[in-house]
Amino acid sequence: MAIHDITERKLLEEQLTHRAFHDPLTGLPNRTLFSDRVRHALERRGGPDGSIAVLFLDLDDFKAINDSLGHEAGDEVLGVVASRLRSCVRTADTVARFGGDEFAVLLEQNGSLDDAVRTADRILRVLATPLRIQGRGLSTAASMGIAVPTAAYEPAEILLRNAT
Repeated sequence: MAIHDITERKLLEEQLTHRAFHDPLTGLPNRTLFSDRVRHALERRGGPDGSIAVLFLDLDDFKAINDSLGHEAGDEVLGVVASRLRSCVRTADTVARFGGDEFAVLLEQNGSLDDAVRTADRILRVLATPLRIQGRGLSTAASMGIAVPTAAYEPAEILLRNAT
């Protein structure tokens, strides 16, 4: 009987799985994992009771940061934005990076439209706080869309599209 230590293989599998579903820069869930979480949240709620909401945000003029300060500064801005977004939501909610300068937030447990608007306002205020990147003060702003389910069995793709 032969015994093999598969610890390294299991760790590698876990790392690969994490990389497949998370943004490497911010550590946030990526579009694939976010879409899956929205699908599951829709299935759990079972009807249009306003228990979830999706916020989609796009950083304004992010290309100008990359063009004027370089991609390293842009990456640093994205990291700070990700951290600030996490600070604006509850632990039951999901913040994801969709790529580039796009982020999404899934609000669960009383994710009503009113709750989503309050959270969106909080996010916009937090993002408006200047940040220091490479010794320079930068201001960030974002365009944001909000969507709540309107039908009993609305597909996740429709909800995501409505938020953009």
